[in-house]
Amino acid sequence: MNPARPSLGLRWHSRQIPWLVNGVICIGLLIRALCYTWDVSLWHDELLLVESIIDRPLSALLLPLESEQAAPPLFLISVKLLTQLFGESEYALRIWPTFCSCAALLAFKSYAQKNLEVPAQLIACTLLAFSPGLVLFTANVKPYASDVTCSVILLILFTHPPQGSFQRILYPITVCLIPWFSFPSIFVALSLAATQCLIGLYQSKKQLYQQAALYGIASLTSFLILYLLLIQPSSNARYLTDFWKDAYFTTPWLEQRNIELLVSGLQNMSFPQLSAIPWILLTCIVLGLIRSTQQTLISSGVLAACILAAALQIYPFYGRMLFFLTPFLALLISQAGQTIGTQSVRTALALGLSILFCSSAIPSLWKYTTSSPKLEEVRESFQFVQAHAKPSDQVYLIPPFDSFYQYYRKHISLPDHVQVLRKFDADTLSKVLNTRQDLWILTESRRPRHIQQIETLVDGVESFDQQHVDVRFNYHYEKFYGTAVLLIHQQQSADTPAKLE
Repeated sequence: MNPARPSLGLRWHSRQIPWLVNGVICIGLLIRALCYTWDVSLWHDELLLVESIIDRPLSALLLPLESEQAAPPLFLISVKLLTQLFGESEYALRIWPTFCSCAALLAFKSYAQKNLEVPAQLIACTLLAFSPGLVLFTANVKPYASDVTCSVILLILFTHPPQGSFQRILYPITVCLIPWFSFPSIFVALSLAATQCLIGLYQSKKQLYQQAALYGIASLTSFLILYLLLIQPSSNARYLTDFWKDAYFTTPWLEQRNIELLVSGLQNMSFPQLSAIPWILLTCIVLGLIRSTQQTLISSGVLAACILAAALQIYPFYGRMLFFLTPFLALLISQAGQTIGTQSVRTALALGLSILFCSSAIPSLWKYTTSSPKLEEVRESFQFVQAHAKPSDQVYLIPPFDSFYQYYRKHISLPDHVQVLRKFDADTLSKVLNTRQDLWILTESRRPRHIQQIETLVDGVESFDQQHVDVRFNYHYEKFYGTAVLLIHQQQSADTPAKLE
């Protein structure tokens, strides 16, 4: 046997892997910084939320929001304070979520270094740093990034006893404040409290279960106050109930729809292109429960709590709403990896899984870093009309574009005649078309109903066209990402060119 082999493996384990972990974190931070610098247009959900952030005073952000929106009040206040310091530009609005996204990555690395073997650290940090969903929503003015940060903070607070009198005061206060930064953090806090209490009771560690019970009660009390003041009035809206109806588990529990919903949720919170993620996770949970029960219970308990919430139709099991679970998914996979074989085997496994995750994420990450990670080109639509419309033209905004304009009107100048077009019946279109002016119509095109609205509008214009022989209409359709601009140019029939579809 060659005695040099073990020492070589040990050197790789102790020196190269930590460098790889640091490299993964640095690349993850760089990618997030690039996403921030692209300065993409705000999209639908952001604009409806930004409307309240900018128009309301700080105290009013503690009240239910308009436009069927809901967001944690301390998240809103944090963004508001930064706009008061740096202005109301998109860059200023995105400072807080970008900071949270980077902070989550750094805090998770710190947790991994204290609780995982070095090879497992590489798996966990790679999964969190390169998850395409987390990267895409890095600078999104929604609480997805802060949800992840709050999950990591709670994980640290529940699994590491406070050191000194200052931390003994700080930890419970932080636990109470976190639900006001992140709604889904309550599932994390309660599941961590439950599993830590069980572990403490099983191991006869009085301090552990007392601390977990204290934090759980503090978090629940804080959330109940938040629920009564803010969440309940917002969640009663019929809109939200209908919107999330397809993101809940329904009976019979083992039907194909529920399985597809579960698989889709697990993939979207990690690597959507990697279809093996659910099977990797299932294998890791089984293996972890056998060989590392305590650590596996902590992470799998949070995942189970969210599945239960979706079954009870309390919280949707859907895409970006589940990003806060990504740290626990990373821990489940990495913790199971450190229970297999020898140190050399674990190192090889860590490298293999990290390469698999990276190769799966590269197409999406390359797209996000070399071109703008846009979700909807609202600003570009307004800029197109600004560049091409004449002062006398009529501009009509199909809702919710009127709400979008509340923000962009401060930065983009449109013709004076800007109105809202809510109906497409014959009488309404007759009034609009009888103005004998060129018409610009801005609308979303993200969903089938948006396309149907455009088709209904064009059908109405053609019907009006057939009834009025003295006027003909020339269409120009400009398609943007998630939006559309329709120009209806009116000409006298004597010199009307062919219509442009």
